[in-house]
Amino acid sequence: MACCRIKVNVITPPIIAVSVIMPSVIGVDVGTPLVPYPAPEYSGAYEVTPSQETQILETAGLKMTDNVTVNPIPSNYGLITWNGAALTVS
Repeated sequence: MACCRIKVNVITPPIIAVSVIMPSVIGVDVGTPLVPYPAPEYSGAYEVTPSQETQILETAGLKMTDNVTVNPIPSNYGLITWNGAALTVS
């Protein structure tokens, strides 16, 4: 009885798909998605400053050429709220 099956597909342009099929006794199929090789280069920002909004660097499946820098929270950052009677800066 074999422990697993490995399937490799090569598609033009060079895209490699590798799937590892585990035996049904553990109840899962494990595989990797199609990923172009070589991966395209990430061309977005490598520097982020924290804010109240969610920020996503779209890097999935891309080759990054540098480290991502997360800047400190700006010293002038504050939250301004208005409750209808008073303005609060925190």
